[in-house]
Amino acid sequence: MDARRAAFLGDGGHLVVADGDALLLWDEASGFRRVGTCGYGVDLMCGSRDGEHFAFWQRQDERFYLLHLSGEEVFSGRIDTDKAMPHEIVFSGSGDGVAFTWDYDGAHFLYFLNVKKGYKTQFGPSRNAIGYDKDLRRFVELPFHSGPQAPPEVTLLDRHRSPREFRPWDGWQWRCMGIERAGGTPQALVIVCEDEILWLPLSARQPDLHVVDWMPRDRSVTCYTFLISVSHDLALVWLLEPAQAVLVNRRLGRVWEGANLVSAQLCGPHAVAQHRDGGVEVVAADGSMALRCAPISETQTIAATVTDKTLLLAQTPASGGRISLHRQDLRP
Repeated sequence: MDARRAAFLGDGGHLVVADGDALLLWDEASGFRRVGTCGYGVDLMCGSRDGEHFAFWQRQDERFYLLHLSGEEVFSGRIDTDKAMPHEIVFSGSGDGVAFTWDYDGAHFLYFLNVKKGYKTQFGPSRNAIGYDKDLRRFVELPFHSGPQAPPEVTLLDRHRSPREFRPWDGWQWRCMGIERAGGTPQALVIVCEDEILWLPLSARQPDLHVVDWMPRDRSVTCYTFLISVSHDLALVWLLEPAQAVLVNRRLGRVWEGANLVSAQLCGPHAVAQHRDGGVEVVAADGSMALRCAPISETQTIAATVTDKTLLLAQTPASGGRISLHRQDLRP
């Protein structure tokens, strides 16, 4: 089995694998079964946290797919990204929405699909990367203005791209932005700038927190594509081009950084980082190591997630072959 892309669904009870042109679904009771095809291969894949759906992108024909775990196609469509590769696919926490982001020629875009109701919304073009919350219910963009005297305004939008709030912008040129929620309500913008991270309450004009010196210590690469995840007073900043990530705690500042990564994601109060050598780290909110899995010779980790204080790993021989699933408890 030559597994190119894989993703866990929900609590890890299912794993979807793009194996050549076949889509395979694994569960503990049945093992692997074929649920569909992906004729042009899979370039990016993500599973929903509710365990019901998975989505993937095919770069060759610029198509986005959303499938139920049964293999039933919920949506497929060609999305014109001018051949730009999306940076990420994300599901909302409840699984009722999915989105992906890309940029082209200095403009930033986000495509949102409501999983339950089927409507689609495209955000952008935006001067800066489009921000969103973990529930994919609020989005932030900074529109281009045709008039040189037009004051910049940040627009807080809902899923239908209807404005919920306009606010003057003080000129911060953010690299990426997240929206922090509390009790289901947006509370603050988490703004990643070149030299600092700002927590800006939506009710305030000025940030109530500046985190400086957050960048990786190795700054030999200066051209970054930034992504951010925000949860539990944490911001995980993923630097795509040099494949680095930084975990920032609102109270403690920068608590962890990793390099030579395949992926980095927030799973509740933990950051999960997959290294190119096959190793995996699970980092707690204070930067301590909840679990470190050393790389195994000739073995490739194709998917990793944390659920209920357990690390789930899907691994395969580097030369192809049988996929094995492993569970390891995190340190208390």
